[in-house]
Amino acid sequence: MSKVALVSHDVPTIHGRAGGVGTFVAQFAALLREHGDDVTIILTRQETEPTLVDDAWRKKYEALGIGLVEVHNAPPSAERWSDTWPARLSEQLAPHLREFDIAYFQDWANAAFCAARAKRFDPSRRPLLVTVLHGPSGWIRVANRKYPNIPEDLHVEFVERYSALHSDRVIAPSRYILDWAI
Repeated sequence: MSKVALVSHDVPTIHGRAGGVGTFVAQFAALLREHGDDVTIILTRQETEPTLVDDAWRKKYEALGIGLVEVHNAPPSAERWSDTWPARLSEQLAPHLREFDIAYFQDWANAAFCAARAKRFDPSRRPLLVTVLHGPSGWIRVANRKYPNIPEDLHVEFVERYSALHSDRVIAPSRYILDWAI
């Protein structure tokens, strides 16, 4: 039995809403749990104030034996440049990852950044990092025909690319996103 973390900004449900990534996370968590893995969903939010999972879903996760941890971002700091919010969030997340064998991340605002940096210097470090391609910020900007806000969007894109590039594995739920990424 592996200890698995599913790290996501989107989970069912927050204020009664969830998107495609959240649906993927909930279904994947249930499948892993069915197969005997010890699963924890780690909600990682950009906001510094608590944005919590709805009570009904907390109870569903508990009934399925799926753990839930909520990590909220630290406030921005005038002392840091660039103070890219996904990098700051990944610092908040890093201590939570130590107990896991494997951690899955979505590519949008990939919170694996600090863990991937640390792993480059100590390859034996746990957990195994897996980035799942759902659609990074560049994909979303192209689809919406938006230019990046400079420098913020470019810093976020750097964090996403770095995290995926230095993950132990990168997987894609569709050939379409994989072809776009390569």
